[in-house]
Amino acid sequence: MRLKFEFNVRQIAGEYILVPMGVAALEFSGMVTTNAVGALILEKLRQDTTPEQICQAICQEFEVDEATAREDMEQFLAVVEKAGLLEK
Repeated sequence: MRLKFEFNVRQIAGEYILVPMGVAALEFSGMVTTNAVGALILEKLRQDTTPEQICQAICQEFEVDEATAREDMEQFLAVVEKAGLLEK
């Protein structure tokens, strides 16, 4: 899975904001804000990746157990998928 569109992620006042680029700016009307975990997931989604790879990256970066990482990842991916931002 990977992001359908090209986005830049910008950190502003402690939040991470997705800024659509190129075609995404025309097709995606909205703004996505997230926290550091979401920003890490988005970074991983720039390339073709698997949920297992994302979960492992969360565990390593934030020193959390796998169950917590998986729950956070699944919640975030559900939002991103509902917004139509994922390719499978």
